[in-house]
Amino acid sequence: KQCLCSYSLPTEFGKGVFSNYELNSEVKKLYSSVKITSIADAVEGRVNVTCSNGLMLRCSLRKYPTSSLVSDCITAMAEGLQMCFYSHFVSLLWGDNDPACLCSSSHVDSEWESFSYEISKACTKYERILPTKSSTSSSTAWDFLIDSKYHAQYCKRSPISGTSFLPMSYGTSSIGFPSFLQDEHSSDAAFYIRLMRETLDTLHALYENLKLNVLRKQDLGCLASLLCRVASSLGESSYVDYYCRDFPHNLVDFHSLASATALKTPPCLFRWFENCLHHGCHLSNLDDIPALMCKQKGSAVSWGRKVVSFYSLLLGAERQGSNLSSGVYCEVANGSARNTEELAVLAMVAEKFGRQQLDLLPIGVSLVLRHALDKCRESPPDDWPAPAYVLVGREDLATAKMGSARKETGFGNNDNLTSISVPYMLHLQPVTVPTASDVPTSEVLNSEDTDAVYRSVEDGMEHIFTSTTQLRYGRDLRLNEVRRLLCSARPVAIQTSTNPTASDQDLQQQQLWNFAQRTTALPFGRGAFTLATTYTLLTEALVFPKIILAGRLPAQQNATVNLDLSTRSVSEFSSWAEFHNGVAAGLRLAPFQEKMLRTWIQYNRPSEPNFTHAGLLLAFGLHEHLRVLTMTDAYRYLSQEHDITTLGLLLGLATSHRGTMHPAISKMLYFHVPSRHPSSTPELELPTLLQSAAVMGIGLLYEGSAHALTMKILLGEIGRRSGGDNVLEREGYAVAAGSALGFVALGRGSDAFGFMDTFLDRLFEYIGSKEVYHEKFLNATIAADDQSGNTGQMMDGSQINVDVTAPGAIIALALIFLKGRVRRNCC
Repeated sequence: KQCLCSYSLPTEFGKGVFSNYELNSEVKKLYSSVKITSIADAVEGRVNVTCSNGLMLRCSLRKYPTSSLVSDCITAMAEGLQMCFYSHFVSLLWGDNDPACLCSSSHVDSEWESFSYEISKACTKYERILPTKSSTSSSTAWDFLIDSKYHAQYCKRSPISGTSFLPMSYGTSSIGFPSFLQDEHSSDAAFYIRLMRETLDTLHALYENLKLNVLRKQDLGCLASLLCRVASSLGESSYVDYYCRDFPHNLVDFHSLASATALKTPPCLFRWFENCLHHGCHLSNLDDIPALMCKQKGSAVSWGRKVVSFYSLLLGAERQGSNLSSGVYCEVANGSARNTEELAVLAMVAEKFGRQQLDLLPIGVSLVLRHALDKCRESPPDDWPAPAYVLVGREDLATAKMGSARKETGFGNNDNLTSISVPYMLHLQPVTVPTASDVPTSEVLNSEDTDAVYRSVEDGMEHIFTSTTQLRYGRDLRLNEVRRLLCSARPVAIQTSTNPTASDQDLQQQQLWNFAQRTTALPFGRGAFTLATTYTLLTEALVFPKIILAGRLPAQQNATVNLDLSTRSVSEFSSWAEFHNGVAAGLRLAPFQEKMLRTWIQYNRPSEPNFTHAGLLLAFGLHEHLRVLTMTDAYRYLSQEHDITTLGLLLGLATSHRGTMHPAISKMLYFHVPSRHPSSTPELELPTLLQSAAVMGIGLLYEGSAHALTMKILLGEIGRRSGGDNVLEREGYAVAAGSALGFVALGRGSDAFGFMDTFLDRLFEYIGSKEVYHEKFLNATIAADDQSGNTGQMMDGSQINVDVTAPGAIIALALIFLKGRVRRNCC
């Protein structure tokens, strides 16, 4: 019935194709007998049409309207008009084989203009203006006032341009009206009268339906203008007054009314709602409900039908199956209902009318339904479906209902729940495992494991997933996927056969080793993902997520397999993973509005030093929270003689006091640089790792100061000879010294000091770009190394080991000339 895609050759085919040319009689006769023989080569909305004379035409078929208002109007007329009237309307809409109409634009505004034009043309197709009745005098005082000059001047001065809302006089005024309203016996006139009356009733039902959607206000104004034109041509003054009251500024004055009295009162859903609330559903006037809303299986006005059905059930309408005593039908979900409010909730669930749909209703209409939901929230029945619990705000009961459904069926169908809750309650269905269609059933995690991932296990990211997050991301599940990938607090899945052999166990250990290297890298990414995303109570200890290096076997009921530590030494890289785990846990704390309490930092200090707390100290330093620590607190940490804790403390304090050149912190850092010890100082065994951290801390503490003595010291540390460290630690120390040197002279370029040229020559020398060395600086560096008194494991000659010094020197040059645009140094 709604098929609008059709094509037929025009009656005067030659005239339609060659409208700009003169055709002789033979050509016209040839094209008049042409018929379509085949259609081929369809591309989108275009096809090749082959005619009986061999002519092939490329034709564009009319598509369904892109305008939502035009589409709704056509759908409503297809459902509300009789078949003969709708077929005639379709012929009018398609231009009655008019080639100009077939080539019209498909723009949204032009579609509505074309639709309105066809309706208006049908209103005036047989309209003729009768001779005006003369009136010598006004029969009433009101008619005299309406005909006076004062009224004409008042209409001109009115802010509503020319629109008159005063009652009209129909007995004495000059009124033009259609003659076919007087000639009911004419077959054509009667046909068009019935067509326009059914069109008015149908489109008015759509008008009432759109009034219940706050997002269709603009479409409602366009439709009101068209309906006012139709009602004016039919003489329905009450309809015209109804539309003018809704949109007084958008409508023009319609004076072509046909009778002095209104033929009928237009249906009004708002009036029906008001009467129901005052007197109940039984005493309300059913004529206020448009007839189209009472038809079953109608989609054009289903929105209004649902709201009417909810009000009907809420205010005492009787049910007979799916039909209600108010005349509309409504589906009701399975579940017990002890009162009308609970029955309305079950109806909203069955009709998939959730919180998102409630937001689209006018606030006065939705308030009644929201009040019904609030009354059911405290103690809903225990046999409701999960979407009903979500609708009334009981997500706890919905979660329990969904869990029991998964245990019974294996998988829960959440489509209806999504339609009810989106975008508010999407966190009730987290993405934890692939669906059944993606992987075999044997590989899917059970519900207990799924719950453990996001509820019982602290993965360090649970605080991100709140109701606000769901509002921001909605159905975008990439955030859930990032959380799943960065989770290190659960065993990883290892895919093996059901009956493992000895070789399979070796394969499991190999897979575990590969997964362990990936798991230890997850804290670094988690720190970036959760950076400054939460606050913590100062009365609670900070919780660190676990790093699980074990695996599980889904094929064997998720049996746990531990990593065999006897075959490989995993203590070192797992320890650094714990360090980074502490850094990630500390970085997720947002900077406090006030300073962090010193007592809380002491409260989180463990009884025995560990890598995790060492990383936490570094994270606190990055947030500048270690400013509250005293030197006594720092001494207590140093007295533990735990290298990694000392490393985190040195870097954390230097970062917290970045750029301040704090003298006490500076002494502490220089104490861990053996080359700066006096010759009379007893020999101290300091790991190269601590020395590198101290040098980097010096660079952060003196950041941007261009302190001359500090720069000379760091320049010498880049080329320092080996002193008890291995190759890798020596290279790391040179990189740390170069980075620290770059921080001290950050962005200062070549305009810092007079000795900068010689200074730069030394850096280029470390890179290996010169063959002539400055013996002055070389001897000074060698003398400084001799003062350290350490015997090295590496033998350094008089030449500079460029392989060791080049990376640090390059980093120093890059930081010194940052944003300097110095071409010579870049080359």
